[in-house]
Amino acid sequence: MLIEQARLAALAELQILDTPAETRFDRFTRLAAMTFDVPIALVSLIDAERQWFKSHHGLEASETPRSLSFCSHAVQARALFVIEDAAQDPRFAENPLVTGEPHIRFYAGHPVYSDGEAVGTLCIIDRAPRRLNQEQRQVLADLAGLVEVEINHLKAVTARMLAEQALKSLNTDLEARIVARTAELEDKVEQLSREVTQREAAEALLRESEAWNRTIIDSSFSGFIGADSNGVVVAWNTSAERIFGWSGEYARGRQLSDLVMPAQQREAHDANIRRLLDTGAGPYLDQNVELPALTQSGRQITIQMTVAAHEWNGARYIGAFVNDISDRIRTQQQLEEKQELIDAVLESIDVGVVACDAVGNLTLFNRTARALHGHDLKAIAPSEWPQFYSLYHGDGQTPMAMDDVPLVRALKGEVVRDGAMVIAPAGRAPYTLLASGRPLRSAQGKTLGAVVAMKDITELKASRDRLADSEERLRTITDNLPVLIAHLDQDHRYMFANAVHQSWLGKASDQIVGQTMVEAFGEDFYLQQKEALDDAWLGKASQCEHDIVRKKHIRIVHSTFLPHLRDGEVVGVYILTTDATAARMHERNLHALAHTDALTGIPNRRQFELALQAAVERAPQRERAFALFYLDIDFFKRINDTYGHAVGDMVLVEFARRVRKVVRSSDMVARLAGDEFTVLLDEVNSPRDVELVAKKIMQVMEAPFMLGSQPISVSATIGIALADAPGVTALTISELADSALYEAKDKGRNTFAIARLAMVAAVEQASVLA
Repeated sequence: MLIEQARLAALAELQILDTPAETRFDRFTRLAAMTFDVPIALVSLIDAERQWFKSHHGLEASETPRSLSFCSHAVQARALFVIEDAAQDPRFAENPLVTGEPHIRFYAGHPVYSDGEAVGTLCIIDRAPRRLNQEQRQVLADLAGLVEVEINHLKAVTARMLAEQALKSLNTDLEARIVARTAELEDKVEQLSREVTQREAAEALLRESEAWNRTIIDSSFSGFIGADSNGVVVAWNTSAERIFGWSGEYARGRQLSDLVMPAQQREAHDANIRRLLDTGAGPYLDQNVELPALTQSGRQITIQMTVAAHEWNGARYIGAFVNDISDRIRTQQQLEEKQELIDAVLESIDVGVVACDAVGNLTLFNRTARALHGHDLKAIAPSEWPQFYSLYHGDGQTPMAMDDVPLVRALKGEVVRDGAMVIAPAGRAPYTLLASGRPLRSAQGKTLGAVVAMKDITELKASRDRLADSEERLRTITDNLPVLIAHLDQDHRYMFANAVHQSWLGKASDQIVGQTMVEAFGEDFYLQQKEALDDAWLGKASQCEHDIVRKKHIRIVHSTFLPHLRDGEVVGVYILTTDATAARMHERNLHALAHTDALTGIPNRRQFELALQAAVERAPQRERAFALFYLDIDFFKRINDTYGHAVGDMVLVEFARRVRKVVRSSDMVARLAGDEFTVLLDEVNSPRDVELVAKKIMQVMEAPFMLGSQPISVSATIGIALADAPGVTALTISELADSALYEAKDKGRNTFAIARLAMVAAVEQASVLA
């Protein structure tokens, strides 16, 4: 219980719980998540009943109950705590954080400390089982150490500032007190020598002075301890209580060494105190001495102690001012470790790093920089850098002047970004580099120096040169192929277009590259290909046919779209377009032959049947009806017998022409066989509409058919079926039209009859009801 109380006290003293998020902690959780490739990283502080997250990467919650906490186990263990598969661990298998969100399977947490107490952890969490090798465990420990520095940073800085201010104030007050005390004592002696009656006033003044001194000591931020000639505590202020944990009431009257000294050092400590009391000299006297010490809880700390000896009423006493410097020492150690880590990183990266101070003295040359230059840093003036380190401009031929050197430019205040340079030591292959640098300034804006980072791009430049040669060969090939070849980038802009675009679309490659398809060739060109192009951006190979119109010439083309994938992501689209004009025209001719009556040029039975079926399928979705006409030429056999089949064929052609003339372009006129024709009327409002069309057909047939010099009278009989009721089929409407045709013929020919599907349906309904 005492250990937990001490831990909670250390956590509370940090005054960090429930404070807003801070970048200085978030950067560690982001770094931890990226380093270990995990979705969740936390800086967790373990309170009495909860764990609260100072930083939470990949997790929305800011706290969870301590009873569910993995980090609580790490704090209790005071060591790295790893759960490789929580679902298989009986301690955690039923934990809601395992069975539910965030579905923890792997956990690793390293404690962070304050005042020697484990107050929380830096932890990483994965939703899949995994293991950590020894190197990864050390990296997690290192990151936890850096988090611990940040947690204790403000406390250490504040403590140091307060201690320094209090000590300075105390020293000033003590000096003033000594001067005042001396003056008072001198005045007292003088007064005593003149007048004994002033003794009481002098004694009262002395008592007030002593009270003032006690007030100063009691309010001092530094601990004050007074001991008599036997090493027994006679003074123990509130700051001493705070530092060591013992109350003044308990401490006074006890041996000083028993209260604060570790057992193994008590003998030496007692000897030094005895020497100081006996002789007034010793290693502790009037010096800032750093010593190990113990608190009431048994925790070892480091103290800085200044000891003075004085005599009072014939006895010798010691007074010691004490400050706990454990945090400062720990922070210093952590800063040194952090610097070592930075040095190790600089030595391990493959980027050359060079730095100098404010006057141009080189201060840093990492391993990569030494390898690139073939030299370590040397104490030479900046004017000698270009020659000594073999520095050239990006062409590799022109030597750099001093003012051209990136580090000199950065020292003068310039921010250098990816400046091309070449290092060409004698007898060694040259290196091509990109140098970036900036000045180094303090928080107050004072120039501290400059730093430059150099990235070796020798192989990259060689690769780019080879790529340029390859692209030149590729362009030569693609420019001579009879196809359009293009490449779009992630912004849907042309990166490449071969020369065929000039002859097919009238634009040269340099006019196309950098533009979108709409910008280069217009909205219509783009919309014809949009659907297939959209599929390619989704990662699917696709194709389409569209037209290219230029100078009234129409080219039918076939385009194939291939997604350009990189690491599973679509970063562009390749487009290959071939000329399909001849093939498509041939296909269209074949289609026309298969669906057109060879004599009259109008749709044949096959095309009519397809159109009729389509009209039937559309019927339920439209408000208006459609109608089917069956037309027979009256006494056509007589025409063939009288004038011959050649004239009969001409009659059929003229008959088809006249019928087409009186119907709408959206209506279909077809020849079924012989002298049998049909008309399919779309979007009919009423029987009146079909009656008007029938009369127009009969009217247009009244003029004689002039076949050569021979006029021939031709008429037709028409049967009409009106699809004005639901449930229409191709069979029912055809049978209804055929029935109407026979009804018209029964009337004597050269007439028409109309049958409505609605009337048939009404009769059938009445029959069922009867």
